[in-house]
Amino acid sequence: MHTPQQRGPAAPAAGPPTGQAARRTPGEAEPADPPEIIPDAGTVIGRLAATVERLRRGVREAHAAADGRALLELAKGILIERLQCGPVEAARQLAALAERAGQPQLELAADIINQAAHDRMTEAAGEFLAPAGADGAPPAVSAAPGPSAAV
Repeated sequence: MHTPQQRGPAAPAAGPPTGQAARRTPGEAEPADPPEIIPDAGTVIGRLAATVERLRRGVREAHAAADGRALLELAKGILIERLQCGPVEAARQLAALAERAGQPQLELAADIINQAAHDRMTEAAGEFLAPAGADGAPPAVSAAPGPSAAV
């Protein structure tokens, strides 16, 4: 005759208790499970908070890297316009200029962008103030829409 095998946790064996159960006196409470078995809410929350902080730090680093790439691309665009070259040549020029200046490409890119922004602002201010007469009166502003010199 074939008996089916039992699945799941084994049934407790009948017989006298062994281990700590045998040493317990009647009416004594069962001992608590060891701390490594029962998850501590503070530890779980602490691990979760550490994970959230690690993810936030990763997001901040990713944003900073993306911002840096955007600055490099903008500086390359400025070099393309100023040097009348292609993107690959602009990237080579940016790398060569940074190496000669002894500064990181990102730092040089920021300098190029700042200089270009200053140039545009100076140019726009000059165009705005140029029509002013010798008396220093502000120029008349045209109501007709047109392209902006600052763009």
